[in-house]
Amino acid sequence: MHRSPHARRHAALVADLGGRSCFPSRLVGRSWTYRHGQKHDSVRTRDPFIFAAVMVLALVPRLPTLAQPLLEAHGFRQTWTAYTALIYHEQGIDLLHPEMPIFGPPFFHPQEFPIFQAIAAIVMDLGVTTDTAMRVAALLCFFATAGLVFGLARHVAGRAAAWATLLFFVASPFALLWSRGSLIEYLATAGCVAWIWAGIRFREERTWLLLLLAIAAGSLGALVKPTTALFCALPIGLYRAAGEGADVRAWLRARLDPRVILLLIVPGFLATVWTAAADAYFQNKLAAAFLAPSALRDSYLDLGVYSLRAFWWVWAGVGFRFVYLFVGPFLPLLGMAWVAARRERTAFWVGIAAALALPFLVFFGLYRRHDYYMAAISPLAALVFGLGAARLIQAVAGRGRRTLVGVVGAGLTAFVVLFGLTSDYWLRIYEPVHDAEQILPAASELAALSRSDDLVVMVGRRYDPSVLYYARRKGLLITDENASEELYATLPSQPYRIFFSWDPALDPIGIMRSWGWSGAVGPRTYEVGRSARALERSAVLATDDRAAFDVAASGSRRLVPSLIDVRCDGVGRSLDVDPVGVWLLVHADAEARVSLSAYAPLPARAVYVISPQAIGGRSSVSVSCVGPGSMTIDAMTAAPPPL
Repeated sequence: MHRSPHARRHAALVADLGGRSCFPSRLVGRSWTYRHGQKHDSVRTRDPFIFAAVMVLALVPRLPTLAQPLLEAHGFRQTWTAYTALIYHEQGIDLLHPEMPIFGPPFFHPQEFPIFQAIAAIVMDLGVTTDTAMRVAALLCFFATAGLVFGLARHVAGRAAAWATLLFFVASPFALLWSRGSLIEYLATAGCVAWIWAGIRFREERTWLLLLLAIAAGSLGALVKPTTALFCALPIGLYRAAGEGADVRAWLRARLDPRVILLLIVPGFLATVWTAAADAYFQNKLAAAFLAPSALRDSYLDLGVYSLRAFWWVWAGVGFRFVYLFVGPFLPLLGMAWVAARRERTAFWVGIAAALALPFLVFFGLYRRHDYYMAAISPLAALVFGLGAARLIQAVAGRGRRTLVGVVGAGLTAFVVLFGLTSDYWLRIYEPVHDAEQILPAASELAALSRSDDLVVMVGRRYDPSVLYYARRKGLLITDENASEELYATLPSQPYRIFFSWDPALDPIGIMRSWGWSGAVGPRTYEVGRSARALERSAVLATDDRAAFDVAASGSRRLVPSLIDVRCDGVGRSLDVDPVGVWLLVHADAEARVSLSAYAPLPARAVYVISPQAIGGRSSVSVSCVGPGSMTIDAMTAAPPPL
């Protein structure tokens, strides 16, 4: 007798339960009727409309936050994603040649396959502002994941579990913040959930269309973020389709089908090819070699000398963060999920549990450092807790309406409590601008004191591109990981013209000695170049070219008859100056930082020039230095700057 795919799936589910349906008989009777082998369910036909209404409700609290700058949390990662999308918007989309203009030219940066960035660029092309476009693209991917995880839950556990899963996925404090974050995470989860759903559907129905859909979805998830997709093959492989024999040979035969093997390995193969190519490129780029996947292995796995895997309190902290931001008072539902999983598709739920737990265990370094990484496992967590919640509701439904209403009311109260306890985490998204680190003022200074085509060398923010992104500047970030004399030696041969320090009092501004001349333009902005002519806006200039001082001093008026000693204690000392400009010949410890007038400190060099712009018509200016020992002014002469 021919039966529809829906009927076969229901028969398989009943078979998994040893002939017993996992639903109460009255629910099954209401939900399942067959006519000529086809299932008719008037309630299920309303699901798309109810789902759309839920998505609208989920959008309402997020809509006012879409114009917020990408700085409310992990601004470095949000702007990292946004910068590639912005370049796609300006220059056109090329998926095989993404750019990240923060590690020096060439700006090719194949760290992740840039499908999400391409989607965001298309949104920008529609006239949406850059930051808002990133958030809109993220929401589209989040809602796509929501629809897919709803469909997967309904397929394997029924309507009640599907609605509970959807609620847990969209209504957590974590989801409220990160669903509109400029991140690739939810495109990867959409691909992975679709991979699982289409994969088990293929295992049931064996159609080529489902096979191709599953491979395409898995490839999307794996290319966008391999760490998200890696363990999603487990529930597909462990899923027990209808008609499988109970013995080991039958189990192996079903999974050694060449089509199933392709389904499971093609996504990983494509991700491996992309990652290997990226690794080879990064290893040959001096400024970005530390980002080669092979160089990040210890960081990802937390296996290095400073690994924290051995400390139970670190594990407890990561686990607490998951509970705190996702489930809170709903943690006991794990018990109901465990009971249900022992009766319903046990092998599949074992695969889901493994895909949920193994990322924590394997990629501990990532989950320990970055809370947004939990987005990767959020759909699977929602599946598990949705299963537990649905079975709890179905268990109490037979005890009367009052009991059911009480349980549902307690659940809604628990959601309110969860959001109340985590308000410090998510309320920041409702601030028009949340810029705790003051990125925007720094970016404004850099943008105001440089040209749009200037290449910038920046120190002090590691590999955080947020200042360069908001200043709309390209250049090189010098970090602890790539800082070396070898890299510094290459700087003068590149067309860098601006040097920017996040904190000139602490950052390694001595790097500016790599150029012949350097000059202070503002509180944190400098110019650098081979000659003084490259310093177009600098008010205070510095060089190690003593011959330049001799040329300026020739025929000029000497301002001091003897040496002047300035202790490097940060206390300013007044120097008499000439309005035409002043040249100083000094010597100081290489670690000293010298401040002249009110401009940014400069590294210790042999010659300093104070321009009329810095003097501002005054008869004296302040000079100070910070560092070991003292600075000695050997000579001081009145002469204009060499511009």
